[in-house]
Amino acid sequence: MVYGFFGYVRNLPDGSVEIHVEGSEDRVDAFVEAVKGLREFDIWEVELVKTSVVGYNDFVIVP
Repeated sequence: MVYGFFGYVRNLPDGSVEIHVEGSEDRVDAFVEAVKGLREFDIWEVELVKTSVVGYNDFVIVP
């Protein structure tokens, strides 16, 4: 499924993952629900923080 949003995903030094997502509220909500439903990974907690829109043009994996 294509979610139609922009932003990034990156691994943090403490082992957690940060995902910054920009897009329509319904698409972002669908993405969050998909992440929560992943069974291949040990997801213990999902914390949502609303921030200002940065204006990304793509969705990238930050090394």
